[in-house]
This record gives sequence, structure tokens and C-alpha cells, in this order.
Amino acid sequence: MKKVLWILLAVFATAAVIFLPRLFSRKEPNFPVSSEPASSVDFDSDAALSRLQMTVGELSLRPQSAEMTVNGAVHHLDNDDEIPRISMDFADFSPVFSVQPIALEISVRFEGGLLFSGSADELRALVPEHNGDYTLFLTAEFDSDDLRATASYVLTLTIDSVQEITVSSDTVLQGNFLTVTAQNVSQPTVSTSLSFEPHCFFNGTAYVTFIPVGYKTKPGDYTVSVKSAELSREFTVHVEKYDFDVQHMYIDEEIADSTVGSDTANWELYSAMKEPKALCDDTYYPEGEFLWPVRGEITTEFGMIRYVNDQESSSRHSGIDIAADEGTPIVATNNGRVVLAQFLQMTGNTVVIEHGYGLKSIYYHMSELDCKVGDMVKKGDVIGKVGSTGFSTGPHLHFSMAVNTVWINPWQFIDESLRDDA
Repeated sequence: MKKVLWILLAVFATAAVIFLPRLFSRKEPNFPVSSEPASSVDFDSDAALSRLQMTVGELSLRPQSAEMTVNGAVHHLDNDDEIPRISMDFADFSPVFSVQPIALEISVRFEGGLLFSGSADELRALVPEHNGDYTLFLTAEFDSDDLRATASYVLTLTIDSVQEITVSSDTVLQGNFLTVTAQNVSQPTVSTSLSFEPHCFFNGTAYVTFIPVGYKTKPGDYTVSVKSAELSREFTVHVEKYDFDVQHMYIDEEIADSTVGSDTANWELYSAMKEPKALCDDTYYPEGEFLWPVRGEITTEFGMIRYVNDQESSSRHSGIDIAADEGTPIVATNNGRVVLAQFLQMTGNTVVIEHGYGLKSIYYHMSELDCKVGDMVKKGDVIGKVGSTGFSTGPHLHFSMAVNTVWINPWQFIDESLRDDA
């Protein structure tokens, strides 16, 4: 027995001597090594986002963000594409996916507030109350044999099919103006207790009416009524007081007597302005922001209560006075039609531009005129030069805006940031 055990031990010892060195001398397999995290090796994020593509009508979009699990690795994906936009009613919103999701949740925000949260079927049953841009947020979950993912989509849905009548604000300062818009209705009639007879114009998609509030309008509540065959609305608008500054100015008596103190000069100004200010072109010409007509120091603000030689003027200052060197070019604040270009005793060389829908820009005291009645001017075109003609104490431009016969504050159109460096 002992002899057998010694034989077995000898066999095992011999095997150890032969095989153990071979075992420990084996090299590791030559696997490829990547410097990137394991979750991103050989992963095409663009292809992954495209696989999660969603189609709405003729619009195709990829998710704004997604979390995808592939072969046990989790991938976080982001998409820098601009948020897409489509015109469509809720009733027609039927998203189609490259891969059918197992769950889909939708939320809708309008004018900063949450309007809706639910399913696509529930969204299609939603009846919007207003036209405008709605932001849709969609979250889709996918779980198939080869795809597990959660994807988020964002798009802007523009709705313009609602029969709607709106007013731009329910409060307005003295000297400002309101805009009434009527969409998807037959031509409405607009009336107001704001001592103005409104005119209504169709811009191709909606009826638009400008309602000016005079600088002497008493603060309080006023009505704006809009009636069409399909829809009628009445709005209450509150006029707020504007604290107009007071200005004392002293001028040569001879100049004062021949201008502001002259019945003849005042009648000439009224007669020359009456017809042009009443005009209302049914095309709205402006494009984009209104330009500053000349750069310089603002010496008199809109609506100032003026005392001329210690006598209170019967009217407020109708515009903004901008001091500048004589001969400085003056440009049209925006596109429009020249409806007055002539010398007047009160205002000197004067230009009136009709911008459409009764909106006017007016330029006084120019040294010379570089346009004539009937000219169609573009924003930035030179229409005259700075001067001191008419009722003036030095070279400057008197720049006014009006809706027909009512003066309104030009600062509503000119970028307020220009106030400090004009």
C-alpha cells in the first residue's frame, strides 16, 4: 500500500514540474484597448438620433435629447438642431415614429403657461381658444428587441384658424396706441369711446385697426367694440396718466408773432395737414424696426407742456426735438409714401410720410427737402437736411408720429436703448 502511494506522489510531482511552468508563462490575449469610455466605443450618436426620428405632417425631426441602452451600455444623446416649427391644428396632430413607442406623453405651453398634458388622442380633441405659437413637449419610451430608449422632442405649433378678436393691451398710457386684430372673420366694424373713428384694414391674414390715445385723454376706463357676422367682442381699456414734463422757452418776439402767435401761420398749418393726415393707405409699408431719423441730443420730449415767453401753449409738444448740425441728412424712419413736402410758416420745410393704415411720421424745420409728394421712400432714404426753418430756435429736427389726426409717442416705434446715446 505504501508503495502505491509513493508511486502516485511521484506521478503528481512529475506532472507539476512539466505543466506548471507552461501555465504561468502564458501571455494575456491581445485585446484592442480604447481610450474612450466603454459606453461610447463604436457608437454612432447621429445614427441613433435618426433612428428615433418623428414625423408630423411634412416635418421630420430628431429628439432634442435621448437616453438609449445598447448592449447593456447607456448612452446620453443631445441634439443641437433648432426647434422646428409647423402650422397645424391640434386636431391634425398625428406623430409617426420610425420605431413605434410603447408610451407617449405630450404637454403644451402657451404664452409661458402650461395649457395641456396628456396623450396624443386627448390633444387632438383639444379646441384652442387663441391663435399663436404653442410649444409642444413630447416624451416617448421605446422598448423592443434591439432598442430601449427614452426620447424628448420639442416643436412649435402655429395655429391660425381660430375665430378670434383681440386688443393689444387692456391698459394704455396717454399718447400711446392700441392695435385691434380680428382673425378668421368677415370684415368687422370697430368703434370706441376714445374720441377716434377707427379704420379697419385686411393685411392678408387678419383685419387690423390702430386706435390712438391722445396725450390729453383723461385717465379712466374706455370701451372698444368689435362686431363681425361671426363674432363680436367688447373690451374695457384703462388709460393711465403719463407724467409729461414742463418746458419754458424764450424766443424772439418777432419770430413768435410770425409763427406760433400768428393766426395766419396756424391756419396754414392746419389746412396743409388736414388732408394728408386723414389719408389711410390700405397697404402697410414698414419692414422691421423703425429707424432713428437723425442722431443728436434730445432737447424736447413728446407731450411736454410748453410755456413760450411765459405763456402756456394751447397744445402739447407733438413730437421729439433732436438737435443736430445744420445740413445733417434726415432719413425716413421706415417705408412709406410721401403725402406732404412743402414749406410752412409754422414748421418750415415739412415732410409727412404715410406708412399705411393711417400711421404717419412727420418731420419739421428742415433746411431743404430731398423728396416730393408721391415718392415711395424706403427705410433709410434721405428725405431732407436738418435746419432751423419756421418756429425754431436753432438747428434741429422735430420728429412726430400720428395715427391720422392724433399725435402719438414716437418712442413706441424707436428702440428705447437709443434714448441715452441718440
